[in-house]
Amino acid sequence: MNSSKVNSKLKIIENLNTFKKWETIFRLSIHSITIICGIFMFVIYFQPSLRRLSVSVYYRGVAVFSAFESLLNLFFHFFHSFNLKKLKLINCNLKFFLLDISGSCLIWFEVISSIDRFLTIVFPLKTNLIKKLNFQRIVVIVIIIYNLMFYSTDFIFYNLKTINKIRLNKTVVFQECHLENENELLITIFINKSAIPFVLMFALTIAIFIGVIRVHKRLKLVTSRNKWNQTRQRDIKFGITMIVSNLIFFVLNFPWYFLFILRVNPFNAVDNFLGYYIFNAVLNDSIKFYFSTIFFTHLASNSLVRKEFLNLIKKGFFKIFKHRQT
Repeated sequence: MNSSKVNSKLKIIENLNTFKKWETIFRLSIHSITIICGIFMFVIYFQPSLRRLSVSVYYRGVAVFSAFESLLNLFFHFFHSFNLKKLKLINCNLKFFLLDISGSCLIWFEVISSIDRFLTIVFPLKTNLIKKLNFQRIVVIVIIIYNLMFYSTDFIFYNLKTINKIRLNKTVVFQECHLENENELLITIFINKSAIPFVLMFALTIAIFIGVIRVHKRLKLVTSRNKWNQTRQRDIKFGITMIVSNLIFFVLNFPWYFLFILRVNPFNAVDNFLGYYIFNAVLNDSIKFYFSTIFFTHLASNSLVRKEFLNLIKKGFFKIFKHRQT
Protein backbone atom coordinates (compact mmCIF):
# COMPACT_ATOMS: atom_id res chain seq x y z
CA MET A 1 0.00 0.00 0.00
CA ASN A 2 2.80 2.39 0.98
CA SER A 3 4.78 1.52 -2.15
CA SER A 4 1.77 2.31 -4.36
CA LYS A 5 1.40 5.72 -2.69
CA VAL A 6 5.11 6.41 -3.19
CA ASN A 7 4.88 5.39 -6.85
CA SER A 8 1.82 7.58 -7.28
CA LYS A 9 3.63 10.59 -5.79
CA LEU A 10 6.70 9.93 -7.94
CA LYS A 11 4.46 9.77 -11.01
CA ILE A 12 2.87 13.10 -10.10
CA ILE A 13 6.29 14.68 -9.59
CA GLU A 14 7.46 13.30 -12.92
CA ASN A 15 4.40 14.64 -14.73
CA LEU A 16 4.76 17.99 -12.99
CA ASN A 17 8.42 18.28 -13.99
CA THR A 18 7.53 17.40 -17.58
CA PHE A 19 4.80 20.05 -17.63
CA LYS A 20 7.18 22.64 -16.14
CA LYS A 21 9.73 21.95 -18.88
CA TRP A 22 7.14 22.42 -21.63
CA GLU A 23 5.77 25.49 -19.87
CA THR A 24 9.26 27.01 -19.75
CA ILE A 25 9.73 26.33 -23.47
CA PHE A 26 6.32 27.87 -24.19
CA ARG A 27 7.08 30.99 -22.12
CA LEU A 28 10.52 31.51 -23.64
CA SER A 29 9.05 31.11 -27.13
CA ILE A 30 6.21 33.52 -26.40
CA HIS A 31 8.58 36.14 -24.96
CA SER A 32 10.93 35.82 -27.94
CA ILE A 33 8.05 36.18 -30.40
CA THR A 34 6.68 39.19 -28.48
CA ILE A 35 10.06 40.98 -28.63
CA ILE A 36 10.32 40.44 -32.39
CA CYS A 37 6.69 41.48 -32.94
CA GLY A 38 7.17 44.55 -30.74
CA ILE A 39 10.09 45.68 -32.90
CA PHE A 40 8.07 45.14 -36.09
CA MET A 41 5.07 46.98 -34.65
CA PHE A 42 7.18 49.96 -33.59
CA VAL A 43 8.86 50.23 -37.00
CA ILE A 44 5.56 49.87 -38.88
CA TYR A 45 3.85 52.63 -36.92
CA PHE A 46 6.91 54.82 -37.45
CA GLN A 47 6.49 54.69 -41.23
CA PRO A 48 5.45 57.98 -42.90
CA SER A 49 2.01 56.66 -43.93
CA LEU A 50 1.05 55.76 -40.34
CA ARG A 51 3.24 58.05 -38.24
CA ARG A 52 0.84 61.00 -38.45
CA LEU A 53 -2.07 59.03 -37.00
CA SER A 54 -2.99 60.33 -33.56
CA VAL A 55 -3.14 56.75 -32.28
CA SER A 56 0.27 55.86 -33.74
CA VAL A 57 2.18 57.22 -30.72
CA TYR A 58 0.17 55.00 -28.35
CA TYR A 59 0.61 51.94 -30.57
CA ARG A 60 4.36 52.54 -30.51
CA GLY A 61 4.08 52.71 -26.73
CA VAL A 62 2.29 49.35 -26.75
CA ALA A 63 5.05 47.92 -28.95
CA VAL A 64 7.84 49.24 -26.69
CA PHE A 65 6.34 48.04 -23.42
CA SER A 66 5.27 44.63 -24.78
CA ALA A 67 8.83 44.00 -26.00
CA PHE A 68 10.29 45.44 -22.78
CA GLU A 69 8.06 43.25 -20.60
CA SER A 70 9.08 40.12 -22.49
CA LEU A 71 12.74 41.13 -22.43
CA LEU A 72 12.49 41.54 -18.65
CA ASN A 73 10.92 38.10 -18.30
CA LEU A 74 13.74 36.54 -20.31
CA PHE A 75 16.38 38.44 -18.35
CA PHE A 76 14.99 37.54 -14.93
CA HIS A 77 14.48 33.91 -16.00
CA PHE A 78 18.18 33.47 -16.77
CA PHE A 79 19.20 35.78 -13.93
CA HIS A 80 17.28 33.58 -11.50
CA SER A 81 18.97 30.50 -12.98
CA PHE A 82 22.37 31.90 -11.99
CA ASN A 83 21.13 32.01 -8.37
CA LEU A 84 23.19 35.04 -7.36
CA LYS A 85 22.51 35.15 -3.63
CA LYS A 86 23.88 38.63 -3.00
CA LEU A 87 21.53 40.17 -5.54
CA LYS A 88 18.39 38.21 -4.67
CA LEU A 89 16.72 41.13 -2.89
CA ILE A 90 17.30 43.38 -5.90
CA ASN A 91 15.98 40.61 -8.12
CA CYS A 92 12.88 40.30 -5.93
CA ASN A 93 11.95 44.00 -5.68
CA LEU A 94 13.14 45.20 -9.06
CA LYS A 95 11.63 42.25 -10.92
CA PHE A 96 8.04 42.85 -9.82
CA PHE A 97 8.41 46.64 -9.98
CA LEU A 98 9.55 46.64 -13.62
CA LEU A 99 7.18 43.87 -14.70
CA ASP A 100 4.18 45.57 -13.07
CA ILE A 101 5.03 48.91 -14.67
CA SER A 102 5.63 47.55 -18.17
CA GLY A 103 2.49 45.38 -18.17
CA SER A 104 0.30 48.13 -16.75
CA CYS A 105 1.64 50.83 -19.10
CA LEU A 106 0.97 48.55 -22.05
CA ILE A 107 -2.64 48.01 -21.01
CA TRP A 108 -3.23 51.71 -20.33
CA PHE A 109 -1.82 52.57 -23.76
CA GLU A 110 -4.43 50.17 -25.15
CA VAL A 111 -7.10 52.05 -23.19
CA ILE A 112 -5.87 55.44 -24.48
CA SER A 113 -5.81 54.01 -28.01
CA SER A 114 -9.47 53.01 -27.57
CA ILE A 115 -10.34 56.50 -26.36
CA ASP A 116 -8.50 58.01 -29.32
CA ARG A 117 -10.34 55.78 -31.82
CA PHE A 118 -13.68 56.53 -30.15
CA LEU A 119 -13.17 60.30 -30.41
CA THR A 120 -11.81 60.08 -33.95
CA ILE A 121 -14.74 58.00 -35.24
CA VAL A 122 -17.63 59.50 -33.27
CA PHE A 123 -16.46 63.14 -33.05
CA PRO A 124 -14.16 63.63 -36.06
CA LEU A 125 -14.56 67.42 -36.12
CA LYS A 126 -13.61 67.87 -32.47
CA THR A 127 -10.34 65.96 -32.35
CA ASN A 128 -7.80 68.68 -33.12
CA LEU A 129 -6.30 68.45 -29.64
CA ILE A 130 -5.66 64.70 -29.65
CA LYS A 131 -3.92 65.01 -33.03
CA LYS A 132 -1.25 67.34 -31.64
CA LEU A 133 2.07 65.66 -30.92
CA ASN A 134 2.69 67.64 -27.72
CA PHE A 135 -0.64 66.48 -26.32
CA GLN A 136 0.21 62.86 -27.17
CA ARG A 137 3.60 63.19 -25.46
CA ILE A 138 1.93 64.58 -22.33
CA VAL A 139 -0.47 61.61 -22.26
CA VAL A 140 2.45 59.17 -22.59
CA ILE A 141 4.39 60.89 -19.79
CA VAL A 142 1.32 60.96 -17.51
CA ILE A 143 0.72 57.23 -17.99
CA ILE A 144 4.34 56.36 -17.22
CA ILE A 145 4.60 58.64 -14.16
CA TYR A 146 1.26 57.40 -12.82
CA ASN A 147 2.38 53.76 -13.01
CA LEU A 148 5.80 54.55 -11.56
CA MET A 149 4.09 56.08 -8.53
CA PHE A 150 1.45 53.36 -8.29
CA TYR A 151 3.94 50.47 -8.27
CA SER A 152 6.62 52.14 -6.14
CA THR A 153 5.07 50.18 -3.26
CA ASP A 154 6.66 47.02 -4.72
CA PHE A 155 9.89 48.04 -3.01
CA ILE A 156 8.04 48.08 0.32
CA PHE A 157 5.77 45.04 0.11
CA TYR A 158 8.09 42.55 -1.62
CA ASN A 159 10.71 40.99 0.64
CA LEU A 160 12.82 37.87 0.81
CA LYS A 161 11.49 35.20 3.11
CA THR A 162 13.44 32.17 4.35
CA ILE A 163 11.43 28.95 4.01
CA ASN A 164 12.17 25.48 5.34
CA LYS A 165 10.70 22.55 3.44
CA ILE A 166 11.09 18.81 3.87
CA ARG A 167 11.86 17.04 0.61
CA LEU A 168 12.66 13.34 0.50
CA ASN A 169 13.23 13.29 4.27
CA LYS A 170 15.66 16.19 4.02
CA THR A 171 15.17 19.77 5.18
CA VAL A 172 15.76 22.23 2.38
CA VAL A 173 16.29 25.90 3.23
CA PHE A 174 15.74 28.48 0.51
CA GLN A 175 14.59 32.07 0.01
CA GLU A 176 11.68 33.21 -2.08
CA CYS A 177 10.05 36.52 -2.89
CA HIS A 178 7.28 37.14 -0.37
CA LEU A 179 4.46 39.67 -0.70
CA GLU A 180 3.31 41.42 2.46
CA ASN A 181 -0.41 42.24 2.67
CA GLU A 182 -0.90 40.09 -0.41
CA ASN A 183 -4.69 40.26 -0.68
CA GLU A 184 -4.96 44.04 -0.36
CA LEU A 185 -2.13 44.72 -2.79
CA LEU A 186 -3.35 42.23 -5.39
CA ILE A 187 -6.83 43.75 -5.29
CA THR A 188 -5.43 47.24 -6.00
CA ILE A 189 -3.30 45.84 -8.84
CA PHE A 190 -6.37 44.02 -10.19
CA ILE A 191 -8.37 47.26 -10.15
CA ASN A 192 -5.62 49.28 -11.88
CA LYS A 193 -4.38 46.66 -14.33
CA SER A 194 -7.57 44.88 -15.29
CA ALA A 195 -10.89 46.01 -13.76
CA ILE A 196 -10.82 49.71 -14.74
CA PRO A 197 -9.28 49.02 -18.18
CA PHE A 198 -11.86 46.27 -18.69
CA VAL A 199 -14.82 48.58 -17.94
CA LEU A 200 -13.42 51.41 -20.09
CA MET A 201 -12.47 49.15 -23.00
CA PHE A 202 -15.80 47.32 -22.87
CA ALA A 203 -17.77 50.58 -23.06
CA LEU A 204 -15.46 52.01 -25.73
CA THR A 205 -15.64 48.82 -27.79
CA ILE A 206 -19.44 49.08 -27.96
CA ALA A 207 -19.24 52.81 -28.78
CA ILE A 208 -16.58 52.27 -31.48
CA PHE A 209 -18.59 49.39 -32.98
CA ILE A 210 -21.70 51.57 -33.22
CA GLY A 211 -19.63 54.45 -34.62
CA VAL A 212 -17.99 52.23 -37.25
CA ILE A 213 -21.41 50.96 -38.45
CA ARG A 214 -22.78 54.51 -38.73
CA VAL A 215 -19.75 55.84 -40.60
CA HIS A 216 -19.74 52.82 -42.91
CA LYS A 217 -23.42 53.41 -43.80
CA ARG A 218 -22.74 57.08 -44.55
CA LEU A 219 -19.76 56.25 -46.75
CA LYS A 220 -21.91 53.84 -48.77
CA LEU A 221 -24.15 56.76 -49.73
CA VAL A 222 -21.17 58.82 -50.92
CA THR A 223 -19.89 58.09 -54.43
CA SER A 224 -16.95 60.54 -54.54
CA ARG A 225 -13.61 59.37 -53.15
CA ASN A 226 -12.23 62.61 -51.74
CA LYS A 227 -9.59 62.92 -49.02
CA TRP A 228 -12.20 63.14 -46.24
CA ASN A 229 -13.85 59.87 -47.26
CA GLN A 230 -10.49 58.11 -47.51
CA THR A 231 -9.60 59.36 -44.03
CA ARG A 232 -12.89 58.06 -42.64
CA GLN A 233 -12.29 54.67 -44.26
CA ARG A 234 -8.88 54.57 -42.63
CA ASP A 235 -10.48 55.45 -39.28
CA ILE A 236 -12.91 52.55 -39.74
CA LYS A 237 -10.02 50.13 -40.29
CA PHE A 238 -8.26 51.21 -37.11
CA GLY A 239 -11.56 51.20 -35.26
CA ILE A 240 -12.07 47.55 -36.23
CA THR A 241 -8.48 46.82 -35.18
CA MET A 242 -9.21 48.33 -31.77
CA ILE A 243 -12.41 46.30 -31.37
CA VAL A 244 -10.63 43.01 -32.14
CA SER A 245 -7.74 43.89 -29.84
CA ASN A 246 -10.11 44.73 -26.99
CA LEU A 247 -12.04 41.48 -27.43
CA ILE A 248 -8.80 39.50 -27.15
CA PHE A 249 -8.00 41.50 -24.02
CA PHE A 250 -11.35 40.44 -22.53
CA VAL A 251 -10.61 36.78 -23.22
CA LEU A 252 -6.93 36.53 -22.25
CA ASN A 253 -6.36 39.27 -19.68
CA PHE A 254 -9.37 39.90 -17.46
CA PRO A 255 -10.31 36.27 -16.56
CA TRP A 256 -6.82 35.48 -15.23
CA TYR A 257 -6.74 38.45 -12.85
CA PHE A 258 -10.36 37.92 -11.81
CA LEU A 259 -9.99 34.20 -11.03
CA PHE A 260 -6.59 34.75 -9.42
CA ILE A 261 -7.95 37.38 -7.03
CA LEU A 262 -10.93 35.21 -6.11
CA ARG A 263 -8.63 32.18 -5.68
CA VAL A 264 -10.89 30.18 -7.98
CA ASN A 265 -9.48 26.78 -8.93
CA PRO A 266 -11.56 23.67 -9.71
CA PHE A 267 -8.74 21.46 -8.43
CA ASN A 268 -7.76 20.91 -4.82
CA ALA A 269 -4.10 21.59 -4.03
CA VAL A 270 -3.94 18.59 -1.71
CA ASP A 271 -5.92 15.97 -3.65
CA ASN A 272 -4.88 16.99 -7.16
CA PHE A 273 -1.80 19.20 -7.01
CA LEU A 274 -0.90 18.59 -10.67
CA GLY A 275 -4.28 19.82 -11.89
CA TYR A 276 -4.14 22.72 -9.45
CA TYR A 277 -0.71 23.78 -10.72
CA ILE A 278 -1.62 23.40 -14.42
CA PHE A 279 -4.82 25.43 -14.02
CA ASN A 280 -2.93 28.32 -12.38
CA ALA A 281 -0.16 28.08 -14.98
CA VAL A 282 -2.65 28.28 -17.88
CA LEU A 283 -4.31 31.35 -16.36
CA ASN A 284 -0.93 32.96 -15.73
CA ASP A 285 0.34 32.22 -19.23
CA SER A 286 -2.81 33.58 -20.87
CA ILE A 287 -1.81 37.19 -20.21
CA LYS A 288 1.70 36.54 -21.54
CA PHE A 289 0.08 35.07 -24.64
CA TYR A 290 -2.10 38.20 -24.90
CA PHE A 291 1.02 40.40 -25.20
CA SER A 292 2.28 38.25 -28.08
CA THR A 293 -1.04 38.50 -29.99
CA ILE A 294 -1.20 42.31 -30.17
CA PHE A 295 0.92 42.65 -33.31
CA PHE A 296 -0.81 39.73 -35.05
CA THR A 297 -4.18 41.33 -34.22
CA HIS A 298 -3.15 44.53 -36.00
CA LEU A 299 -1.70 42.53 -38.88
CA ALA A 300 -4.81 40.37 -39.35
CA SER A 301 -7.45 43.09 -38.95
CA ASN A 302 -5.89 46.05 -40.77
CA SER A 303 -4.87 46.11 -44.46
CA LEU A 304 -2.78 49.27 -43.95
CA VAL A 305 -0.62 47.51 -41.36
CA ARG A 306 -0.29 44.46 -43.64
CA LYS A 307 0.80 46.71 -46.50
CA GLU A 308 3.54 48.35 -44.43
CA PHE A 309 4.64 44.97 -43.05
CA LEU A 310 4.99 43.53 -46.57
CA ASN A 311 6.92 46.63 -47.65
CA LEU A 312 9.34 46.12 -44.76
CA ILE A 313 9.84 42.47 -45.69
CA LYS A 314 10.43 43.40 -49.35
CA LYS A 315 12.94 46.10 -48.37
CA GLY A 316 14.72 43.62 -46.10
CA PHE A 317 14.99 40.97 -48.83
CA PHE A 318 16.08 43.61 -51.35
CA LYS A 319 18.89 44.83 -49.07
CA ILE A 320 20.04 41.25 -48.37
CA PHE A 321 20.03 40.41 -52.10
CA LYS A 322 21.85 43.63 -52.96
CA HIS A 323 24.44 43.00 -50.25
CA ARG A 324 25.14 39.48 -51.55
CA GLN A 325 25.61 40.76 -55.08
CA THR A 326 28.24 43.25 -53.93
